[in-house]
Amino acid sequence: MIKYSIIGMNVFDISWIIKRIGGKYMNNFKPTLPTITYFIYRKCNSDWVIENKVVDFHDLTYIVSGKGVYLIDGVENPVSAGDLVYISNGHIRQAWTSHDEPLEVYAINFTQNPETLLPFSFVSKIGHDPKIIALFTQLTRVWREREELFSVDASALSLQIIVELIRRLCKDKPENRMDLRIEKVKDYINVNYEKPLSVPELADIVGLHPTYLGALFMQCESQSIKDYINKIRINQAYEIIRAEMLPVNEVAYICGYTDTFYFSRVFKKYIGVPPSQVYK
Repeated sequence: MIKYSIIGMNVFDISWIIKRIGGKYMNNFKPTLPTITYFIYRKCNSDWVIENKVVDFHDLTYIVSGKGVYLIDGVENPVSAGDLVYISNGHIRQAWTSHDEPLEVYAINFTQNPETLLPFSFVSKIGHDPKIIALFTQLTRVWREREELFSVDASALSLQIIVELIRRLCKDKPENRMDLRIEKVKDYINVNYEKPLSVPELADIVGLHPTYLGALFMQCESQSIKDYINKIRINQAYEIIRAEMLPVNEVAYICGYTDTFYFSRVFKKYIGVPPSQVYK
């Protein structure tokens, strides 16, 4: 499983990431930073409706709770908690909520290149996803506070939401749900990657038995803790070599390896070439 932060990356970085996580589904998808024209977190009242109209934007709506119906090009699509609604430019949209269980939604309307369509159906099943909700919550705050450069921040958050949704809907295998304990372990590794790290030490941080932590990490990340540590160290080493051209043994030491030969072997495993090739 590959995890990335989008803010600060350019469109070429993002294209590479989406190609990696989306596989065959992403061949025709060229991401651009969305321009948000409307965003809202809404707890609908019982008579809430969207009037029948052709949309001239992209509508991305995540259903937090409740039930309703989206009429898209004359076809009724029932929606409920955990559903994602995506309607692109040119489709006819109408919607209404259940009187007994009104909808609670996050809705983004945005524009971008008309040829760039997200690889989503009109309605997709996401389920309750803490990470998606956390990003929408952050976007809500940014949009409401409207500090300087808020529109840029909002667009970056929207793109990060889109990438997370792609992870869940367009991978060949389902995305495992985020576990906050695993996220804490990963954060600790990323801050302390150059230090000796052990599973018992990491387990103490989150109050778990080492064996259970190892199994949980594998379940959530589809890789072992050791593999994750090596990946973080080697990616850091790669950037150091590119930027500073330090000797291999020094880079190995900086990134937590005491054996230069072992470092070079692991480097080639993750990067595809030995450190000497990167220097060239």
